Amino acid sequence: MIAYVDASVLLRVALRQPDALGEWREIQQGVSSALVMTESLRTLDRLRLRANLTDVQVASRRATILALVGSLELVEVDATVLERAAQPMPTELNLVVVEGEGSIINVRQRVSRDPVVRVEDENHKPIVGAVVVFTLPTEGATGEFGNGSKTLTVMSDSQGLAKAQGLKVNQVGGKLPIHVTASYRSLTARTTLTQFVEVPPGTKVSTSHGGSGKVIAILAVIGAAAAGGAVYATQRSKSGTVVTPPPAGPAAIGITAGNGTIAPPH
Repeated sequence: MIAYVDASVLLRVALRQPDALGEWREIQQGVSSALVMTESLRTLDRLRLRANLTDVQVASRRATILALVGSLELVEVDATVLERAAQPMPTELNLVVVEGEGSIINVRQRVSRDPVVRVEDENHKPIVGAVVVFTLPTEGATGEFGNGSKTLTVMSDSQGLAKAQGLKVNQVGGKLPIHVTASYRSLTARTTLTQFVEVPPGTKVSTSHGGSGKVIAILAVIGAAAAGGAVYATQRSKSGTVVTPPPAGPAAIGITAGNGTIAPPH
């Protein structure tokens, strides 16, 4: 699994938070902005002051942060990354179906028209780097995507577009709903597009409900430096360095989301 890791994700793992990313050990290739180290160490310094950490505790957590950052592929910060990171956050997320709605699929062909959606903000401008998840039904008229799974996660491109490539249906006729969810900077949008599976008379129908396989997921929890790196992460190969899980360490210290407030231990 390829993942874009921002400072908030890394810190929750490094500080052993109860809400740390559960899929951390499944990451085969982690990508982040070069700002991730600065942001993480700056937060650790605030923790030292507000949580009264000892020098030993600070050293232990710092070593864990450096080890995790060292396992990531860092994207250098350039003018494009900084400009995108400085853009105001959208207040609304919208999903627009571009292709695939109402398509009729003949089971003898099996291959359908790839669903395509566009992610937009409140001003109908494209959102780059949104995480878009396509999900097929588990039974009835269904199938699998090109990754061999009923779930496919992709990221919207420079035009805000996300495509579910390689959709192949099973041999069960009927209505095929494809559920789509988009997430970006704590905003979420959902929609459903419908295709129709047609079984010609005399076709031998299989009882199979479609294959299952490994879900390919790209995780993007976007923070201050995430916008540029998230797009970069989608262009990388699926092979790479496995992100080293954090070593066992001291008890967790809570971090409250919002304006950087550090919460006391639970």
